[in-house]
Amino acid sequence: MAFTALTLYSCSKSVADDPNLTINEEDATIQWWRYSCGTSCEAAAWVLLLENGTAFEADALPQNFQQDDAEVIVKYKKTGRKSPVEQGTGLEQVRILNIRPK
Repeated sequence: MAFTALTLYSCSKSVADDPNLTINEEDATIQWWRYSCGTSCEAAAWVLLLENGTAFEADALPQNFQQDDAEVIVKYKKTGRKSPVEQGTGLEQVRILNIRPK
């Protein structure tokens, strides 16, 4: 049984081999966006603003990069998830794979 599990694990594809996975690396600016989340509610989220003007909600931005207007180079994966406009930014969320100062 352990041998079978080991064999299956060693044959599994890595994340980099997944043809359905889109990984991007781009220059971006980190911004702190405030938005309304109801009649008596205000919230905020960390957003990656790319040089082409596209913006993504940053899922789990590392704390040492939580600085408004910080310029970075970020490698990310699109998740296909969007927070509803009534409860968030309405932007597509991305998972950060690697981030470093520009």
